[in-house]
Amino acid sequence: ESTNSLLKAVIGRIGQVINLAWGFKADLRDLEEKLEKLDDMLSGVHPECFGNNRVLNRWMKLAREVAYQAEDVMDDYSYELFKRRIALEIRSEFCARFKTNIRFFFS
Repeated sequence: ESTNSLLKAVIGRIGQVINLAWGFKADLRDLEEKLEKLDDMLSGVHPECFGNNRVLNRWMKLAREVAYQAEDVMDDYSYELFKRRIALEIRSEFCARFKTNIRFFFS
């Protein structure tokens, strides 16, 4: 029975992580689409186009900085998701070995 409760707890935790990942995945896709649109817009514009218009030049600089920061956030998220996936694989392997050892012990 303790093996079943352990497995239920692990399965529940895996479900939580998967739900969390799916929720972020939609947000990440939305952010990626917006960044692509921003990149399309920024790639065709050069600072010389605005001449001495400081407001537009400042806005372009800020837009580029925001795009780089968003890209960093996406990279961080991808790394965290990768770490969680590895941790889940390790836990799953541990549970499988634990279950095998319990069966061997009681047989």
